[in-house]
Amino acid sequence: MTEDEIFVKIKEIFQDILDDELLEIGLDSTPKEIDGWDSVVNIDIVFAVEAEFDVKFGLEGIQSISKVSDVLRLVKSGLEK
Repeated sequence: MTEDEIFVKIKEIFQDILDDELLEIGLDSTPKEIDGWDSVVNIDIVFAVEAEFDVKFGLEGIQSISKVSDVLRLVKSGLEK
């Protein structure tokens, strides 16, 4: 799976969880820039991403998420295992 394919799926997860099909995110998007991405929603995003890609992030990984690219990095790392 390419990085672009992973990003598309992550974007779809954000759109689904935040209930905004028009939501545009980039790799550098942060919770401060995305309306509704708070700590509670972050947990939903993590669970959905882990389920979609069949990976586990671990507590340290989850705590390291500060932008969309961190989610992508964790998925790539999980897929390499």
